[in-house]
Amino acid sequence: MKKSLLTIALCATALASATAQTKIEGSYVKFDPIEMYGKEVPVMGSFHKVSPNGQWAVGSDDSGQVGWSFIYSVADDKLTTLEDPSVTELYYIVADVANDGTMVGAYTNDAGEIVPGIRKSADSEWEPLPVPEDHMPAHSSESGFSSARAINGDGTIIAGHLRMDDYMLHPVLWVNGELQELPDAAVTGQGFYVWDMSEDGTVIVGMNNAEDGGHNPAFIKDGTLTNIVDCDADETYTFNGGIANSIDVKGNIYGYWQDDMGTMQALVYNETDGLVWIEDAGMPIACCSDGTHIFGMASAMYGPACVLVNDEVKAMSDVYNIEGVDAMTTVTDCTADGSVVVGAEAAAIEGIGAVNTPTLFTADTETAGIGADDVTSDVSLTLSGSNLYVTGLYDRVEVFALTGVKLAASSVQGAPVSLAGMPAGTYVVKVTTGQSVKTFKVSR
Repeated sequence: MKKSLLTIALCATALASATAQTKIEGSYVKFDPIEMYGKEVPVMGSFHKVSPNGQWAVGSDDSGQVGWSFIYSVADDKLTTLEDPSVTELYYIVADVANDGTMVGAYTNDAGEIVPGIRKSADSEWEPLPVPEDHMPAHSSESGFSSARAINGDGTIIAGHLRMDDYMLHPVLWVNGELQELPDAAVTGQGFYVWDMSEDGTVIVGMNNAEDGGHNPAFIKDGTLTNIVDCDADETYTFNGGIANSIDVKGNIYGYWQDDMGTMQALVYNETDGLVWIEDAGMPIACCSDGTHIFGMASAMYGPACVLVNDEVKAMSDVYNIEGVDAMTTVTDCTADGSVVVGAEAAAIEGIGAVNTPTLFTADTETAGIGADDVTSDVSLTLSGSNLYVTGLYDRVEVFALTGVKLAASSVQGAPVSLAGMPAGTYVVKVTTGQSVKTFKVSR
């Protein structure tokens, strides 16, 4: 395994009117080649998801060359493959991972059926998730198959889709291991493909197949399906379409749309603003970190990774100073605080062609530049629940994400600063007393 240390310049964004530029030490993680086909080749595949706490990343081969999936432990700096890559007649996919390393996805059971499953660790076996009597398991990954697709941080809620006897994919939930069907979700065409869900499981995002074959970016909230863009509507009619890729902690849904001419455009949807097109952003949106840095890729296959900052799309290598062959080419997911970004890098293998190889970026919690200490101030911090208390005399308290974006502030002596609504992660707290400044790191 190889790591290259970087010094990253993260941009302050429009949501932070007075944030300073922050420098963060980080590591870009690549993996050593493996022996296959009588020669050394890169690990084939892409990371799909990272756990909310940033401790685990999971993925699988997306080249069709090998039948494996894998899990990476950030703490142990270890990538573990979960199946024998020589057993290509079996199918496995790990789609998501919880904070304790519990994985969900699909696997081939002893009957040769591809079924949704859960796997507690790399050392354990796949266990089937319950399905209804009218479930119709696939025997080939090419025929549309059932899969668990998303799991929340504590592992209590899982979202996925099931292939039923009407040959359509139907969205479902598993709550504490119990199946919950969603009969009011009026799926069309070949059904609904689950891509992500909110932490509480009330919103599921993905793609609803249109009657005429296009792909509708869509979501299901409290069991009811809504097409964000409708391929069957006259003004947006197309055989192409797009996907709702992810939902952030604030309820913003991110995705993309492609028209008949192949023009691709990013979109954001929320209940307040409705559908918002991101102008001059041709990238499919993969995820959003702190609500300001939105990661994606420039094309559907092997495009350079990019970040939307201040409504401007930039190459991720420009924003993060990642150069040359070490640049991540596709971003698939990130933690809410932006401290871990996962995806893939394009690689060429002789005799096979272009493939993805999994890569990820981790930002250290040692942070400088957000008002670094210039005079030691006699103050201390206490975090109780979602409230941050400052002991001592001070003039102002400010809370920043690792990206330098200011998230909260207070000038009221002794009043708690609420962190409610902020995702789990590490934050920088700046306490100002006169001309003195002291910084702290807090995690929740």
